[in-house]
Amino acid sequence: MNRLIIADSFNDANMFYASKVLVPDPFIFISANKKNYALVNKLEFSRLKKDAGRMLNVLPEEKYIEKAKSKFKDINLATIAGMFLKERNISSLLVPANFSLLHSNTLKKLGIKANIQAPFFNRSIKEKKEISNIIGAQKVVEKACEKAIELIKKSKIIGEYLYLEKEKLTSEHLRNTMEEIFINNNIESPEGIIVSSGKQSAYPHEQGSGAIKAGVPVVIDIFPRSRVSRYFTDMTRTVCKGKPKNPKIQEIYDIVFEAQKAAISKIKEGIDCKSLHDAVLSVFKKYKLEKFFTHATGHGVGIEVHENPSIPSKTKLEAGMVITIEPGLYIPGLGGVRIEDMFLVTKNSYKEISKIPKRFIV
Repeated sequence: MNRLIIADSFNDANMFYASKVLVPDPFIFISANKKNYALVNKLEFSRLKKDAGRMLNVLPEEKYIEKAKSKFKDINLATIAGMFLKERNISSLLVPANFSLLHSNTLKKLGIKANIQAPFFNRSIKEKKEISNIIGAQKVVEKACEKAIELIKKSKIIGEYLYLEKEKLTSEHLRNTMEEIFINNNIESPEGIIVSSGKQSAYPHEQGSGAIKAGVPVVIDIFPRSRVSRYFTDMTRTVCKGKPKNPKIQEIYDIVFEAQKAAISKIKEGIDCKSLHDAVLSVFKKYKLEKFFTHATGHGVGIEVHENPSIPSKTKLEAGMVITIEPGLYIPGLGGVRIEDMFLVTKNSYKEISKIPKRFIV
């Protein structure tokens, strides 16, 4: 089926997946008659002509602007795309769910029907290059996470708080340390980094702030992407400096770890995602803690940090999928624990992408 995307490829995952080129401004991608085309302006034409692979035919949009002027007073990217499509007698095509209504109406005036398809591409099964991209980003993430844990480990306990060189250790300091590693390794974290401690950690998406106390959980959740490949990675570790103030938090960590192992043991091609989620719930129910598990067990990872498949869902795992397993328990007033790793699904099992050890007390 013919396809059309009008977007930039820095922010639109479908456009980057389709074109494999990075363009900061919106342009046109068309898949028609088993060929792929990019219609771009003069500013981008020479670069894309040089950089695009053999599977992408790069054309100047100016040629179609002149044709559009004979039919439209106001010219936009949809009128340009429409002229290209009319030239090839294409009257119907697929567009992504975020396709502009303005563009859809413009095509309609030309007798071209835009049919929404979601998901637009099946990006859940990764090619070798995509897997390599994810692993490359993950190596940097682990370097950053290990540095943060190292700082927590080497900190000194003075009174209630952790200190580094006579200054209280803060969530901000740990985030800045990791960000510096990312910057030096062409990694960006557009979604931010979570470093939440103590009572803050009882809220799964609390970014965290302020001084870190001894004997409390510190949740470090990192989900950045490579500036070069544009592929994300996702990992969480929970650690504690010194003896836990409340022994219950060690129990919570052990239960979350048990739940993660239960889900991991089921990963292989043909297993439905819901069974992984059910494995986590089964462990939490055993300890009567299921009400403190407030999110999904995992998700796919790729050009977007959250991709198909969703865990839980009735989707069956297929070899080549990259997924996370990230159970957590969040108890108000006490704190939270989350452990997250990425896995490559194989025919009979899995390969663990995350390599950094899991240990609570540091």
